[in-house]
Amino acid sequence: MNAPTPPAADPTETTPADPAAFAARIVLEGALPAVIAPQAIQGQLPAAPRTLAAHERIAVGMEKPGVTLAYPTSGPEVFLDLGGPHATVWFQGRDARAAIDALTTGLAARFPQAELLGEEENPGDPALRVRHWRVRAADGVMVADLRATFPAANIALAQRALFLVRIFAQRQGQTH
Repeated sequence: MNAPTPPAADPTETTPADPAAFAARIVLEGALPAVIAPQAIQGQLPAAPRTLAAHERIAVGMEKPGVTLAYPTSGPEVFLDLGGPHATVWFQGRDARAAIDALTTGLAARFPQAELLGEEENPGDPALRVRHWRVRAADGVMVADLRATFPAANIALAQRALFLVRIFAQRQGQTH
């Protein structure tokens, strides 16, 4: 499967101010539709990304084939990695906890068929939580598992606080 095409940037809009809301928007309007229903991508994101070179992709932990884009915000950059049926969106910054609320609200509005499967402590880092959804494409052909990692509520936020969403898509009835 080839890397999905990310949504285009709207040249009339300015750099997004809120990395949390923008990261959620990239998931909802770009990454998730790109892997489960590319034909459903509508509109444009409000910032033009830069494409990371191969050595930059490796430096941020993306070693599998794909394309990684860095979107500017008024705070930290928001990254989108697309590679076949997989997508990852992430940023690090003080707004990381707010991103989970934006994502949860946006999923309910844009993908009402999304099923919340649970939330748990991240086994590798007790300062992080993981929330897991399953989202079925409207045509019923593709299904995606979406796992969002975010700072736990009782943890003081630091500049390097992480918000990360991994999306794994497959045809209905297959396992990944």
